Amino acid sequence: MHVRFKHHLSDVVRLQALLLNGGIYLDADMVVLRPLDPILHHDITMGLIENGTGMGNAFIAAKRNSNFMREWYSHYNIYNNTEFYKNSLHVPRDMWLRDPSRLHMESHRLYRPNWFEADLLFRRSDYDWSDNYAVHIWTNGNPVPKSEEEIQTANTTIAQIFRYVLYGDSKPRTGFVING
Repeated sequence: MHVRFKHHLSDVVRLQALLLNGGIYLDADMVVLRPLDPILHHDITMGLIENGTGMGNAFIAAKRNSNFMREWYSHYNIYNNTEFYKNSLHVPRDMWLRDPSRLHMESHRLYRPNWFEADLLFRRSDYDWSDNYAVHIWTNGNPVPKSEEEIQTANTTIAQIFRYVLYGDSKPRTGFVING
């Protein structure tokens, strides 16, 4: 297996780990917002970013030796070095499209807002994320709050999410003291 793009080396490793052990894979920029128990009884749970992009692989919950994972992994033996998204995003999407019963889909509760909707996360504050299991923080060039003060006071969806995770309440905080 000759994998050209370094991003895809991590794809191969995550598939190997999930095949051998089962479990949950999360990219470092996935923020879990609620218990995942309701989706863990499926053989595999993923989400579609959107049809043109393909299946998101920043969140994968899979049982050990899942048939879906095994087939997806086998496609890396015919790795396409010319199409960046082919093996990592298009192959699992196409497998799901051929037989939707093989995969539990949680697109909106894992990948909304998606990377085409970055304004909903980083510039607006009106996206209802309360039903999400997780949110993928599309950090590439987006204005992620970088200080405690920004997290505490920013009027953006991403700041709401960070406050919820850190403090249990998404409302802006005032009168905070930064220890230092």
